[in-house]
Amino acid sequence: IADRRGAKRISGLACRTRRPIGGSRMTPLIATNPLLAAGFLNPLLAGGFGLVALPILIHLLSRRRFRRLDWAATRFLLEAERENRRRVRFEQWLLLALRCLAMALLAAVVARPFVRPGLVASLLGSHGQAARIIVIDDSASLGVRVGGGDEYESAKAAAARLVQWLAQEAPGDPVTVWITSNPAEPLVPETRLDKGRARDVVAQIERSVVSNLRAKPAGLIASIAQRLDASKDLSTADIYVISDFQKSDWIGSGESGRSTFEPLTRIGAESRQVTSKTVASVRVVLVSVTDAEMANNALLSVEIERPQIIAGLPTALNATVADFTGGSSAGGARRELVVQVEVDGAAQPPVTVDDLGVAGQKTVSMELAIADPGFCEISVRLSPGDAFAADDVRRLALRVRDSVSVLIVNGQPAIEAYADEVHFLRNALAPPGTFSSGLRVEVVDASELDGTSLTNFDCVLLCNIARPSDSAIAALTRFVRDGGGLGVFLGSELNDLPDFNRVMFGDGAGLLPVAVRDPATAPDRGVGMVRIGEHPVTAAFSPSAESISEYVRFRSYFRLGEVASADSASSSSQPASRVLARFTDAEQSPALVEHTLERGRVLLFASSVDLEWNDWARAPDGSYVVSMLEMASYLARRDEHPRQFNAGEPLVVTFAPDTFQPTAVLKSPAYPEDVAEELQQSAAGDLAELHSKPATRLGTYKLEMQPRNGLLETWPLAVNLDRSESDLRRASDEELDVALNGIPHSIFSANEGFLNGDAETRRELWPSALILLAVALVSEQLLAWWFGKVEHSGAGLRRAAIGSGETPV
Repeated sequence: IADRRGAKRISGLACRTRRPIGGSRMTPLIATNPLLAAGFLNPLLAGGFGLVALPILIHLLSRRRFRRLDWAATRFLLEAERENRRRVRFEQWLLLALRCLAMALLAAVVARPFVRPGLVASLLGSHGQAARIIVIDDSASLGVRVGGGDEYESAKAAAARLVQWLAQEAPGDPVTVWITSNPAEPLVPETRLDKGRARDVVAQIERSVVSNLRAKPAGLIASIAQRLDASKDLSTADIYVISDFQKSDWIGSGESGRSTFEPLTRIGAESRQVTSKTVASVRVVLVSVTDAEMANNALLSVEIERPQIIAGLPTALNATVADFTGGSSAGGARRELVVQVEVDGAAQPPVTVDDLGVAGQKTVSMELAIADPGFCEISVRLSPGDAFAADDVRRLALRVRDSVSVLIVNGQPAIEAYADEVHFLRNALAPPGTFSSGLRVEVVDASELDGTSLTNFDCVLLCNIARPSDSAIAALTRFVRDGGGLGVFLGSELNDLPDFNRVMFGDGAGLLPVAVRDPATAPDRGVGMVRIGEHPVTAAFSPSAESISEYVRFRSYFRLGEVASADSASSSSQPASRVLARFTDAEQSPALVEHTLERGRVLLFASSVDLEWNDWARAPDGSYVVSMLEMASYLARRDEHPRQFNAGEPLVVTFAPDTFQPTAVLKSPAYPEDVAEELQQSAAGDLAELHSKPATRLGTYKLEMQPRNGLLETWPLAVNLDRSESDLRRASDEELDVALNGIPHSIFSANEGFLNGDAETRRELWPSALILLAVALVSEQLLAWWFGKVEHSGAGLRRAAIGSGETPV
C-alpha cells in the first residue's frame, strides 16, 4: 500500500510538469552535436533520465519499513504467500517498470530528443565542429534550360537549402561561399550563421546569376586549399561542391598538371613534417544538380580564311557545327540544322546542314562579299535553337580594307614589256581593266629601293635583285619583323652569291630561310615543279600531279641549301623553315621555301618570275596568276584587329604607337547597365597595347579610341562562348571518385527530395514521448487500482477463513 501511495505522488509530479512542455519550441541551451543523426535540443535537461532510479529507490525504502513478527496465524499467511508469490512479484515488477518508464518519458519530454533524416545527417558528416565551404558552379553550362528555369536555379536552391540546414544545425561553424567564376575572392566571406545572417547569405546567393565563363575548378580548389593550409588553427573542413560536373571542366588536369582536387591532399603536409600542428581533415561533398545527359547542338567555331578582308572581293567563312545529342534526336533521326549569317544586320542566304556524319561534326563554307571598307560585324546563328542557347550564336568583328598595298622591286627593267622582269607579275596582281584584284601595286627599280618608305606597304616583292644595299636590308628587316611580308624571286642578275648570302642569309640570322647555292640548268625541256603538302600559295597545284602542268617547265634555277628540320630549328636561333614546292630534278631541289621572322613572313622562289628561266607565266591553266595572287595575299601584313575572343579572356588590342590618344573607353554589350571601362595604353615591344579586364559578357564590345589627328573611332570586339562549354557530358561517379584520389567524399543528387524536403532538418520526438508518458501514467494508475482491489479481496477472504478455521484456497 505504501508503494502505491508513492507511485501516485510521482504520477502527480508528471502531470504537473506536462503543461509548460506543451508550449512553443524551446531554444537549445547548448548547441547540439551537429554531426550525429540524433540528439537533444536541451541536452542539460537530459539528466532527468536519472529520475528512472526514483521509483526503485522508493520501492527499496518502503520495503525496509516492514518488521518480521512471528505469531500463530502467520503460517496461514505464509502458505498463501507461497501460493501467490509469482503473481505478486509480477505485479510489483510491472508497476515498477511503468513508473521507471514514466520517469524516462518525463525526462525525454523535457530534454526534447530529435533525429535527423539520413540525407541531412550524411551532408553534415560525422565529426565535430568544422569549417563549411560551399562552392557553387556558375559556369555557362549551368545555363541549360530545364522546365521553367535553368540548372543554375537548381544549384542556387540547393545552396540556399544547405545554408539553412547549416544555420539550424551548426550555427557555430564558419561558412564561406565561393563561385567558380571568381576564384580570387569568395562570394560570401567566412561568417558564422545566425538566423538573420543566414537570410543575408541566401539573398546573396539568390542575387547571383549564371556566368558566360568556363569553370576552372583547379584554380579555385587550389585557392581554397592554400587558405586552409595557411590557417593558424587547422581544423576539419567540409567542402560542398554544387555543380553539373561537366566532364570537360572537372575531369582531367588543371593548369599545374595536377588533378582538380589534388591540392586538398597536400593540406598541412609541411606542418606535419616541421611542427606538431594539427593537420586539417578535409571531406568533400559533391551535389549534382542533374542526373541526365543533356542533348545539345552547337556552333563550335566561325573563321574567315583570308588574313585580309578586301571590300568587294569574296572571302570564305567557315562554320563548324556539332551535334552532341548522341546521334539522334527524340524522334530517332538528327534534326536538320540551318546556319544563318548576318553582315551588319543584313541576312545572307541560309545554309542547310543535313548530314553531320558519324562524328556528329561538320564544317560548312559560305562565300561572303563585304561591299564597304571599315569595321564590319558578322553574326552566325544556328537554328533551330535548343535548351542551351549560349552556343547557338557566334560573332566576328572584321576590319575591311579597300586594298592591299604591294611594292614590286624590279631588278631587270626593260623598255619592251615582255622583256621586263615584272611585266607578268604586275599584270597578274593588278590586271588592267575594270576587274579589281584588291591589290594596289607600285613598281620601283632596284636603285630606288633605298629611297622608298616601306611603312605604307603590306608586302614587298624583290624580283631578280643582285644585292640590296645595307640600308635597304635594314629597312626590309624592320619591315618583316613588324609584320610585313617579303617575297624574293631569283634571276640572272644574281652573280655574287657569297656577298648575296652574307647580307641576305647571314648564316641563318638574315632574311632568307636558306642560303642560295649554285645555279643549275635543266637538260632538254627542263623540269617540273610539285607542291609539298597543303598551303594557300600552292593551292592551285594538283596534289597528285607529277608537275604543276605539263606545259610548265623550268629551264634554269638556283639550288638552295638544305632546310633545317623542325627539331634542329627549335634548338637553335634560326626560325623554322618549310619547303612548299620542289623541282622534279634528280636532287628534288627546293623550289619554294617559307619561314617566319617574328611577326612577318618570307618566301624564297629559286627561279625567275618572268619568262627568262621558265614558261610558268604563260601556263594555260592560269596557275601562275592564281599562285601570284595567293602569294601576295599570304605575305601581306596580317590584320591585327582581333576577330574574336573567348569569354573570360582580357580584350587586348595592339596598334602603332603615337597614333591614338593614351586612353580609350570600352563599353560592354550591356552598356549603360555596365559601367564603361577606361583603358590606358601600355608598351608592347614596338607597339602600343590596350588591355582590359576579362570579358564576362557575350556579344560585341565597343572600343572608342581617339586618333591624335582625326575623328573618334569605334572598334568592335566580338566575345563568344568557349567552345568547350558546348560538350555537356557529365562526369560519372567513378570518374569523380578517381579525381578525388582518396579524399573522403560523398556524392548526392540535388533532386526533388533535396530541394523540396522538409524545411526542418530535425524531427523531434517529444510529442510522441508526451503521449507515451500519459499512457504510462494512466496504465500505472489503473493497474495499481486493480492489483490493490484484488489484494484487498484476497486479504478479506483470508481473514474470513482464519476466523472459521478453514484454510483459504
